[in-house]
Amino acid sequence: MERKLAFQRVAVIISIISLLFGSSPVFAELNTDQLRATFEDNNILFSNNSEDTNCSPNAAQSASGAAGELVGEDNLKKAFNYFISKGAPKFVAAAIVGNLYQESKGNPILRQNKGSEPNPLKAGGKYHPWNPSKPAGMGDAWGIAQWDPGVAVLYWQQQAGVQGDVTSLEVQLAIVWWQLQNLAPTSRKNVLAEMVASGNAAAAAVIMVKKFFGAGIPQTIVRVAYTMKAMSWEPDPSSAAAAASGAATNCSDGSGGGGGTISEGGLNEEQAKKFMMNYGENKNNESRKAMGDYLWNTCNGGGSNCVSFSVFFLEKFTSTKNLGTTGNGEHVVKHLRNARKLPTGKTPKVGAVFSWSGGRYGHTGVVLGIQGDNVIVGHASCGNSGKGRGDGTQRGGGSGFILTGKVNDPKTWLGHLPDEFAYQKLICQQWRAMLEQIQVEVAVMLHYNKKLIFIILGFIGVVIITTVAYILLLRNPLGGEMHIENLSTYTNGKPTDAKTLETIRHALYTTIRNNYTGDLPNNSIKDILIRDGSFKQTHDQAKDIHTVNFIVDIKSLQQSYLVEYTWSQKTNLDDDAQYQYGTTVSCLPTDQLIYGYFGCNDDFSRMRGLRSPHLVVNWSGQKDQYGNSLSDQLTGNDTDYIEKLIMSDYSYDHRLSRIATQTTIKNITRDTSTGKNTLSFTITVEDKLAYNITIDYDNNRRITITQDGRSLN
Repeated sequence: MERKLAFQRVAVIISIISLLFGSSPVFAELNTDQLRATFEDNNILFSNNSEDTNCSPNAAQSASGAAGELVGEDNLKKAFNYFISKGAPKFVAAAIVGNLYQESKGNPILRQNKGSEPNPLKAGGKYHPWNPSKPAGMGDAWGIAQWDPGVAVLYWQQQAGVQGDVTSLEVQLAIVWWQLQNLAPTSRKNVLAEMVASGNAAAAAVIMVKKFFGAGIPQTIVRVAYTMKAMSWEPDPSSAAAAASGAATNCSDGSGGGGGTISEGGLNEEQAKKFMMNYGENKNNESRKAMGDYLWNTCNGGGSNCVSFSVFFLEKFTSTKNLGTTGNGEHVVKHLRNARKLPTGKTPKVGAVFSWSGGRYGHTGVVLGIQGDNVIVGHASCGNSGKGRGDGTQRGGGSGFILTGKVNDPKTWLGHLPDEFAYQKLICQQWRAMLEQIQVEVAVMLHYNKKLIFIILGFIGVVIITTVAYILLLRNPLGGEMHIENLSTYTNGKPTDAKTLETIRHALYTTIRNNYTGDLPNNSIKDILIRDGSFKQTHDQAKDIHTVNFIVDIKSLQQSYLVEYTWSQKTNLDDDAQYQYGTTVSCLPTDQLIYGYFGCNDDFSRMRGLRSPHLVVNWSGQKDQYGNSLSDQLTGNDTDYIEKLIMSDYSYDHRLSRIATQTTIKNITRDTSTGKNTLSFTITVEDKLAYNITIDYDNNRRITITQDGRSLN
């Protein structure tokens, strides 16, 4: 019953947490090493344009000269062809268009949340970039790039030196192109160069939303998704730089010429996991087709053989085709060196295939990423029983997995350091397409993982708050407590109000603590039991007051106590009457101690050995015939004097050896008739003796106490 009450008192308040995802911090201008570290921290591919990095586009041409008439079916395709004509690589033009789609859907006169508005001045706000003491005023964003406030577009038009109607698409695209090369609305310089350096459309789109727009609610997934849609567009032939865009990539055409390996960069860890998951998933049967049925079904099947994976990579992403038989894992690089005449060496590079000799068959795999002296290596192994998608890790149950670590750590290479690396030429078209697809998938995955993390954190927060609330509500507000294990057996679940139970438990704890050496944790004593035959309960029907007393025995402590309390079904007793004076746990006379004398000390005696008797009178809640409270008409000196005299008289005749709390007050009468000002009442002790008290207020509050006609004073 007591446990049930504790649960009934717990009110669990759960707050609904709104998960708001803001944009990442705007990057500062960084050198190459800082830029690489920043890209890695933000899951963006970084490719160093070193001499052997032929899978990176050349820098964009400068923006000078007229673009000519805009070409395209709609404004976004016109924008795409415009940026191609200005020299932007296709993936950069797609990234710009993906961002403009999210900003305005290509509408050059769009006013934020208001629809089309041809006049930017009506968008409101003030713009004073030339005067820092006058910050931009509040207004609506406007235009294809949603300049904020709308009037800012006039300033940027002036800075870019672009002539013409500011509401026209061509003028606004020219402003955006100038801002990309010079100064973005976020005050970042030459964002275009960093977009070009990223090497793929998805990364470029992410850079633009962070550095160029600095959007409060970026909606990066939408921007990247439309960027990938724009990548499917073919540039209009009339765009002068369309052919140059292809040439700028300096990629292999698949016949063995061009292309190259990457000495640093490649995939980061999340991208590499995704790559291996896609490999094992075999979507559209692509993995199996690349390696052939024989290798797909080797070992555990499903491409889980190390040779299967290396051949898949070579056939899919390099100019080395039609490999045929390469031998076991230890033979793959030797075959590439001797039969295919590929250059080899001891240094890992992105896209390089490695082999090592050891065990029965040796092992082979692919370097997927390099960051300083850390490498990310793709593996498949007959020793791993899993196959299929998995999660990209060794224990993830998939066909392939990655290991990351130091270049000189054998664990990174699955047991042995590589004997040799083969450097084949990457086909940049396939390599970039894979990168961009993975970039989108990772971005989506991270987006939802971020949401999941916040949901989990929110749930954990609710659990913590609920747990703390539960503990606090379970805690007795009066302090320490001890439970009587079989109380509900005798009381039939009554009283039910928490306050009465808390008072009983706390009073029991306090008295036990007075007779206990050392720390006494709450509810640490589990054998507090009511003595058979000691439970007594009386009920005053007129006042609906129950008076209860019983003895508890504690075998583990060899102690016993008397417990007395009052309660009411209607809980209409005065608080002091019901919960303070009406609840006591006291020492027993020695003849009632079943474990023997233990030097009991309770809150009333505060001493060991024999105790002086005490009388407790319930003064609160008593009223005279006029409804005046008895306790309000008495002082502390009055009550102390009355209790002392009655206690002395009663204990003399009845040998009071414990605290007497069973007292009642009746016949309270206030007499203010002519010549009188008195208060009289009767106190009965344990239904044995009745004492008549009279207080004469006109005679210095003289108190007269009589019992059966004899005077006590």
